[in-house]
Amino acid sequence: MKSVTHAIDQVVQEAGGVDVLICNAGVSKIGPVVEVDIDEIQATMNTNFLGAVRCAQAVTPVMTQQRSGIIAVTGSVAAQLVTPYAGVYSASKAAVHAIFTALRLELAPYGVHVSIIEAGAFRSNISQNNGFDISKYKNGKSLYARAADNIQGRANMSQSTGGSMQADAVAEQVAYQLCKKGGPPPKFLVAGQAWYFRLLGFLQTFVSPELVGRMLRKRMGLSGLCLRNVFTSPAPKAEYVLTPNWTASEASSPQGRFLKMLHAKICEGEGEGESEGEGEGEGEGEGEGEGEGEGEGEGEGEGEGEGEGEGEGEGEGEGEGRDSMPADSDF
Repeated sequence: MKSVTHAIDQVVQEAGGVDVLICNAGVSKIGPVVEVDIDEIQATMNTNFLGAVRCAQAVTPVMTQQRSGIIAVTGSVAAQLVTPYAGVYSASKAAVHAIFTALRLELAPYGVHVSIIEAGAFRSNISQNNGFDISKYKNGKSLYARAADNIQGRANMSQSTGGSMQADAVAEQVAYQLCKKGGPPPKFLVAGQAWYFRLLGFLQTFVSPELVGRMLRKRMGLSGLCLRNVFTSPAPKAEYVLTPNWTASEASSPQGRFLKMLHAKICEGEGEGESEGEGEGEGEGEGEGEGEGEGEGEGEGEGEGEGEGEGEGEGEGEGEGRDSMPADSDF
């Protein structure tokens, strides 16, 4: 906090005041929530959330005395659309959105404008600086070892060339919004595909959480990580796997009975969508197969189209699944 206060004091001495503060520092932390160290979560919140709050608190006395000023913070559409492996990052941005919304209401009587920049995809060094280590998920000990490639894809998704904008172009969008006559809007979207992801976030929150959830689970490689695989697929390196070769005492233990019951329920819900049948089943396995797109079974059913998108068929038939997420998405 001392370094922030010192910087504000120096600006006031040299310029006589502070007209605009833009809180743009940020880091990305990608990984399954249960396998991200608490220290890493705290570091992410410290940079993305507390860092912005420190800057706002340091500049507020100057701006309230001036009765003018603009505080802008770089949020993210990830605060609206929460995906697997990005829970920590989404939480930090959701906290930013909440506290700066409150700050906007509190500073309005003093003539200070507060804006949240809902950023989509733009080019930066955030992927290089996120400290992501794929080997952590490929060593066989992770619950998500089979989805390691999907996790890595999510870590790099924000820098995909087709859907992201250059930083200079995004800066022009931000400057245009902040310089609007009458003051900047409370929130505004910038960068690539921001509207698309905000729409998905709206659907996830208010319309059909389960539908969007199925799309995201399949897109992120989670559809195959059910207990059916835990019980039947060989995974000698995975220390957490329980095989059917339990001892009598293990099978009769409360944990064993519970897992067997849960296993039966999930397999019942999965149906025959991932078997060599007609690709017709219930639950998440319904309609998955090798059609024109990419499926997970050998039956006839709707599959996914190629690309970064994620679609899900719900019935029989051959066909090419339509992407529900664009190929080069970033949020």
